[in-house]
Amino acid sequence: MTRMTRTQISLAEDQYRYLKNEAAGRGMSLSAVLREMIEGRMRKQHDEAPSITSIYGMFSDGAISGADHDRILGDDLAARKLSERTR
Repeated sequence: MTRMTRTQISLAEDQYRYLKNEAAGRGMSLSAVLREMIEGRMRKQHDEAPSITSIYGMFSDGAISGADHDRILGDDLAARKLSERTR
């Protein structure tokens, strides 16, 4: 079983009502609903994370060496972050 850590959060009234109604409707505790929501978000982020295999063969022309990988991957990461901010 996963070890749980007790925590305390503050919610806006409408957020609390939403979670309370969601929990009651699903026959779950408010904590279980929150854990499920967080787990779903974590899974989504993991699934959307780029895989190293997605760049395999991208630079097959030989003009770029392995020494350039930090710059190339860093530029790509910076471009993705900028794209996310402008959405």
